[in-house]
Amino acid sequence: MKRAPAGPGPDASTGAPTHVDRKWLAKVLLATFAAIVLLTFIYYVFPIGPLSNSRVLVRLTISSLAFVVVVVSEVRAILRSDRPMSRAWLSMGIIVPLFIFIFASLYVAMALADSAAFGGELSRTEALYFTVTVLSTVGFGDITPMNDSARVISMIQMIFDLVLVAALAKLIVGAAKHRSARVHGSQDRDGQPERSSEAR
Repeated sequence: MKRAPAGPGPDASTGAPTHVDRKWLAKVLLATFAAIVLLTFIYYVFPIGPLSNSRVLVRLTISSLAFVVVVVSEVRAILRSDRPMSRAWLSMGIIVPLFIFIFASLYVAMALADSAAFGGELSRTEALYFTVTVLSTVGFGDITPMNDSARVISMIQMIFDLVLVAALAKLIVGAAKHRSARVHGSQDRDGQPERSSEAR
């Protein structure tokens, strides 16, 4: 009977990561970094014009739907992956920056339409900074929403932040663990006949 091919994982004798594991980890880190760089490039290059309050809500709705599509796609990719935990890290490297850039672009557009929204026009870096402070709940206070429209969008981001940190993280990690259990279970079943044969 043929020996089952060894799956990726730590060396059985030492517990240290194998060369294949280190190579895959390097690929995942590189892909995650590339995804962040690409999203950052798009954010700074893509034209952002002023948006009225009604158009901000329309843009937010469309962006939210697109964000959900990306999340579903990433969860499916994790469930299909042979290395689900590593794929989960890549997914978070795509989803979190995308979430941040969606709201940062909205804040830029709102400030361009009404300079009183945040006490003056926001540069893209300032909008990015404000979005991250809201996400991290730091709130330095140097940039604050000054009118109702800006406050409403900020509150929506705060609500989405709770979903992102809690439900989304649980969903992705849960999908990765589920797929990892299936992969390991499949490897165990593949190795079982060989061990039975050797025992006989």
